[in-house]
Amino acid sequence: MQFLFDLHMHTNLTDGKNTPEEMVKKAIEKGLKTVGISEHAYIPFDRESMSREKTLFFREEMKRLKEKYKGVIEVLCGAEMDYFSEDDPAAYDYVIGSVHYVKVKGEYYGVDYSPEDTEKAIRNAFGGDALSYANAYYELLSEVKEKTDADIIGHFDLITKFDEKSRPIAKDGGEAYNVLAVSALDEIMRGRQVFFEINTGAMSRSWRSSPYPASGILSAMKERGARVLLSGDAHFEDGISYAFDEAYAFALSCGYEAFGFEDMAGIKRSQI
Repeated sequence: MQFLFDLHMHTNLTDGKNTPEEMVKKAIEKGLKTVGISEHAYIPFDRESMSREKTLFFREEMKRLKEKYKGVIEVLCGAEMDYFSEDDPAAYDYVIGSVHYVKVKGEYYGVDYSPEDTEKAIRNAFGGDALSYANAYYELLSEVKEKTDADIIGHFDLITKFDEKSRPIAKDGGEAYNVLAVSALDEIMRGRQVFFEINTGAMSRSWRSSPYPASGILSAMKERGARVLLSGDAHFEDGISYAFDEAYAFALSCGYEAFGFEDMAGIKRSQI
């Protein structure tokens, strides 16, 4: 099956390996119709997010690439805005709203850095209670649409990134974990509709054998009429549209019959 869109990817302006233009060229090579680069928006305490200066450069570079590749591929300038990001959503063609940190007593803990960092956060900030850790994450995720003015919700259950190779947070929490996740989903589903990613980024980096979100959460999304799209969350060229065939089959197994950008106006902001 030919997949035509991938709107979640990063470059060497943040934590990716390739330049924006290299990512656009690879998207063309893969036959995409639309490519969106969604750099990590500025977070004051995160050195891997764009600085204020890099943010301005990124926007100008994306304007250049849009013009250079017009008629070849549609290039969109996106931003992955964390709950703690400080940037203007209106400056981008679309926004991915994500949570990469939880905050406890003034200290920020990254949720997807490494298994060791995750275990440290659970031990030091939550007294070893993985469910309390999950609760802190989903409380922020439930607010991220409004906080970032997101059009897309990124990697819904990101805190399970290391479950296959480290402490299984979802399994530790059992049914109570699923209740937290679905409660956040229900809150996000209120009001203005957004898309939810079926994200293969952890697959391309060998952390997971299946996409985010887990099948139970994706099935809950289907039951609630949530719109979904495939996302590579690429940090290098070959991560673009990575394992989209598998992700599509996974979505079908969870009840989805068709999905994607039936109406691109549902994503793109009014200025483009």
